[in-house]
Amino acid sequence: MEVAAYVEESSEIRRKVERGVEEPDYAIVERLPDFEVRVYGRLVQARVVVRGAFPESAGEGFRILSKYIFGGNRSADGASVCIEMTRPVGHIDRGANAIVSFTLPLQWRKAADLPTPLDPRISLVEIPSGRWAAMAVAGRLTPASVAAAKAELRRLLEVNGRFVTGELVLAQYDAPWALSALPRNEILVPIEG
Repeated sequence: MEVAAYVEESSEIRRKVERGVEEPDYAIVERLPDFEVRVYGRLVQARVVVRGAFPESAGEGFRILSKYIFGGNRSADGASVCIEMTRPVGHIDRGANAIVSFTLPLQWRKAADLPTPLDPRISLVEIPSGRWAAMAVAGRLTPASVAAAKAELRRLLEVNGRFVTGELVLAQYDAPWALSALPRNEILVPIEG
């Protein structure tokens, strides 16, 4: 069965909407002791490349992207559109730069349907459906803890015979200012499937 069809037809779809904040649909296809394998349908993301390292780059990217979703855009008829906030906020480390992303609500199935960002630094990217490995990251996020979690997920995937096909993404589900005893963060990476 095609991956997108599997996600749409699976009875074990996980779609969480907590306090009105949507997360992407996915189906868990395998649970291992330290990570799980998920199948995501096609997604659309708003992305921005920013200079610097985590966590400063994550904050800067979030500020830029939040302007887009809160009306810094133009639709085909020239009006600005407020786009619902979603989670997680993604962060891909690329050395001196980072990619920060919002996954857009499921009602926006194609990048071409979205309003155009007013900020030319923002791009709209379609992410194809596929398999992703996901590992929870406990505790407060620091550059060292994020690097250690990424290295551990890579090790676990290698030990379990899984092949990484893309970049590792730090997925932050809770706002940085949220006072949570157990913040929810994950490392996600596309894998062969």
